[in-house]
Amino acid sequence: MVGFHPQSTEPTTSLQRKIDMTEEVKPRRRGKNKNPAKVLVSIRLDTEVVEYFKGKYPQKWQVEVRKVLVNFINKEK
Repeated sequence: MVGFHPQSTEPTTSLQRKIDMTEEVKPRRRGKNKNPAKVLVSIRLDTEVVEYFKGKYPQKWQVEVRKVLVNFINKEK
């Protein structure tokens, strides 16, 4: 697909437009007093654990796993 760059009369390709768009995008920053971002991890859980949480909390099972882990940590403190 060929288009036109807004500041040029020369035709551009889709790849050139994607490159131009990524150059203008600034990284997002969290504002002051925001909770720290979560860290993406990958863990292996037993089938019965996953089935339990998916069965009891089908829409937000991962949130519930997190809550259990946070509660465990708080009890250990």
